[in-house]
Amino acid sequence: MTEPCPCAAAVHHIRQSRWLFAVVAAIITMFVASATAAQSEAPRASRVRRTAAPATGALGVRLRDLGAAGVEIAAVLPNSPAADAGLRAGDRILRVDNTPVANSREVIRLVSASGAEVQVELEIDRQGLRGPLEVTLASPGNVFRRAALGVTFSKTSYGGARVLRVLPDSPAAKAGLRMGDRILAINGEKVVDYREAISRIGRSRPNTPLDLQVDRYGLKGTLSATLASEAEVFAPRPAVRPAAPVVSPPTPAEVVEALSPAMVNDQRSYGD
Repeated sequence: MTEPCPCAAAVHHIRQSRWLFAVVAAIITMFVASATAAQSEAPRASRVRRTAAPATGALGVRLRDLGAAGVEIAAVLPNSPAADAGLRAGDRILRVDNTPVANSREVIRLVSASGAEVQVELEIDRQGLRGPLEVTLASPGNVFRRAALGVTFSKTSYGGARVLRVLPDSPAAKAGLRMGDRILAINGEKVVDYREAISRIGRSRPNTPLDLQVDRYGLKGTLSATLASEAEVFAPRPAVRPAAPVVSPPTPAEVVEALSPAMVNDQRSYGD
């Protein structure tokens, strides 16, 4: 009987070892690939969640708590969502999207939770008259940290953005802008209406220089302005009361000179 060749057994053993090594290598490769994918997927998912998170909403108002009377608007930032909706200082906010509010914290919470570019309905009380106003919210960054020129624009301008009001000591006032001026272009780019002017100014940073092409009742020219932050431009300023003039009592000679002959005669008659 013929004995098996030792060379054939060795070849068979080598083949089995190679197959086993290939299987182990494949398993290790799959495990490493899976772990790497999981590590890279976690930050990516986190980035996606952060990117997709909606921005909080803002009105562009300063609120004042009135205790049992609720919450009142103390000030409205010009060119803000609140100003565009027609809100005024002194309005009391009663509801936000049909939810009653009793203080400023509740208003801020509901408005912030609504998100930017979202329309909300505010029920207000204006000197006893009640009604709803629709407001399209903006992000806090677009409302409170924008650059400002220090003007209020008309909504009914025919071409360009017509200036209704210029705040004292604002960039607009320092540049020489006046009520009634129409801004036709900003830095050489045509301005169609007040919304475009607000958007262009709001996208700029404080301390940005602007060249404003202006039409002043037919007279055209260019004014240079340097923007400031909205917080600086629209910050409340204490009212300055003029000092009362100091009046010295008149001398007897000044009194006599100021009197008419009839008054002098009358006084003399009492002196007799």
